[in-house]
Amino acid sequence: MRLRVAIEAPQHTGLTGPLDYLGEQPLAPGTLVRVPFGRREVAGIVWDGEPAADADVELRPVAAALTALPPLGA
Repeated sequence: MRLRVAIEAPQHTGLTGPLDYLGEQPLAPGTLVRVPFGRREVAGIVWDGEPAADADVELRPVAAALTALPPLGA
C-alpha cells in the first residue's frame, strides 16, 4: 500500500511536499512513522492525500510505525 509521508528536510533538497513510501498496512493520517531518507532514517507523519500515480518509481518501505501513540489530529 502506498502512503504519503511528510518529513522535515533541508531546504536545499528541493522537496516541495510529502513523499511516497510503501506500507505493510493502512495507516491513519497523523500516524508517526520512521522512514528511510538518503542514508538515514527520519521521523515523518502519514499525510492525508492521494499518493502520486507514478507506477514506474520503486518505493522504499516504511521502517516503523509508532502505533503506540494515537494519530495526530488535523
